[in-house]
Amino acid sequence: MPEYADEIGRYTLLKKIKLPKGSVSPHLPGQTDEHTVLNLAADFSSMLTDPLNCGRSQITYYTDKDLRLGESINVGGRKVVLYDCDEFTRTYYKLKYDIDYHPFPRPKTDYELSEDSLISINNKLRQLPPYNGFGTFEDSAVNCNILDPLLNPPVQSMRQFLQESGQGLDCRILRFNARRISDQDDSKEFEFEYVISCYMADNTISVYKSSGQNSGCGSGMIIGKRKLLKPNQSMRTINTYPEYYTYEDLYVGAQVEMDRFKFKIIGCDEYTLKFMENFPHRFPKANIGLILDKLRLRLQDNYKMFVSQYMKQARLDPVPYAEFSSAIHKVLGEDIKEQEVLHLGRRFQKVDPQFEINQEELRSLVQTNLRRKLFFEFSKLEENYHKYDVDKSGMVKKKEFMYVLKGARLPLSRDLVCALEQSFAPHEESIVNYTEFIKFLNYKKYPAPECPPMNTMMYMQGNTRRSDLTRSKLSNIQVDVAEFIKALGMEEQFIRENS
Repeated sequence: MPEYADEIGRYTLLKKIKLPKGSVSPHLPGQTDEHTVLNLAADFSSMLTDPLNCGRSQITYYTDKDLRLGESINVGGRKVVLYDCDEFTRTYYKLKYDIDYHPFPRPKTDYELSEDSLISINNKLRQLPPYNGFGTFEDSAVNCNILDPLLNPPVQSMRQFLQESGQGLDCRILRFNARRISDQDDSKEFEFEYVISCYMADNTISVYKSSGQNSGCGSGMIIGKRKLLKPNQSMRTINTYPEYYTYEDLYVGAQVEMDRFKFKIIGCDEYTLKFMENFPHRFPKANIGLILDKLRLRLQDNYKMFVSQYMKQARLDPVPYAEFSSAIHKVLGEDIKEQEVLHLGRRFQKVDPQFEINQEELRSLVQTNLRRKLFFEFSKLEENYHKYDVDKSGMVKKKEFMYVLKGARLPLSRDLVCALEQSFAPHEESIVNYTEFIKFLNYKKYPAPECPPMNTMMYMQGNTRRSDLTRSKLSNIQVDVAEFIKALGMEEQFIRENS
């Protein structure tokens, strides 16, 4: 009954009434009345009440004497088991009936009992014969359990297929860079890079070999798109459903064995990193909160030593990613994976503009885009800013400035909106003159020279976007240690313990 439940899922099954014992059938009109009226004549003046109440049915109701923990009662034809009560009820029964009530374990519902029976029946089924090599293992298993497998094909998760299928530019394919590993690394095959693609819709995996420059070796697919078995399993001998690789087994730093090929994952693309960061509940190695909790637990004893290695002239300067990664690995050792350190570096990356934005070029670019999209509601935009300008000073805070800017839905790309924010409100404490900002946008009253066609994403990428933490750029990344220490939140605890 979710539509009748409150905020925490509780609902009223039966309102406050007398609860009859046993099964109750619908009563005839007047059957439950307290008095029975006898009509002795045709007129209404000759009516008497029946003192014996011969036609009245006797209904017994539940009282406090009938309620016992561990026993069941009939509530409108439903069997309800009492297994616990509150403290007031325990005190009531102790004082009135001298009965000590102790909670019972919650009994299983009929649905849970039916599920358990189905599981026990499935466990008692005969073991499957070894896989014969025809079709997939699931097809062969259906052929063994069902007389006509064509009428009952293997059931696939349609919910997973519909939720994880690609939609537009969102392909839902996670791609990882990998290298082959071996005990005897004497072959040139181990110098090439491989791309492991994981398809979220059906948990299938493919491996593509990319050839190096002037290597003389061709590139191509070495493992086609299919479900891949985990190691130490043989399709010829197993008689239970096998275990396959899924997206949970693939991350930077993991070693996997696929069709007797051993790989070590050394990187992933930007889409995979962003996808993991957008769904941290599904990817624990991208969950910044869990990673910081792991660090706090280890840094309880040596927090001062950890912070002191970054102190330079009584301040915390940004450090290269390689130095930050080695410090994290020194603290946690094998308990942290390279994927987790990678997401920490992305989260606390020091962002510096590569060059100053030319105001005239930006103004020309913004006005050209507004003119092409036929945007002319500048007066309405100014009215929205007036709502936040209580003093009528023409100035608003950055938070209010961005509220109106994003709420106006200007026909500008995300890069241009970020460039406007960086130009007019670069800091959190910035105060913006919205009158000058509207003049900056208004191409009718204050036109700027028209800008030639250009790729705005490529033009603004150097100013507004965070650089990607790919392997080729790791050496240029600077990690903001001050923000990282602030996110740990152990400074106050350290001062309190040592004061």
